[in-house]
Amino acid sequence: MNKDAFAKTDEYLSNLGEDLRRLIPLDAKTILDIGCGQGLIGKKLKEERGIKVVGIESNREAAEVAKVNL
Repeated sequence: MNKDAFAKTDEYLSNLGEDLRRLIPLDAKTILDIGCGQGLIGKKLKEERGIKVVGIESNREAAEVAKVNL
């Protein structure tokens, strides 16, 4: 996946992530994010709520970025 594709993914997930984050109970401690992409939603959950996020991603390039974010 090239950097332009990552940028488009970032933009998409920033909008989607806000909607998804609202669905997660406020008392959640750990989240399993299947198909986590670059881990952007999980990164935001960690920053906002201190939630532990474990991600699974089949795209190797995205998974490498997710390792840093999660």
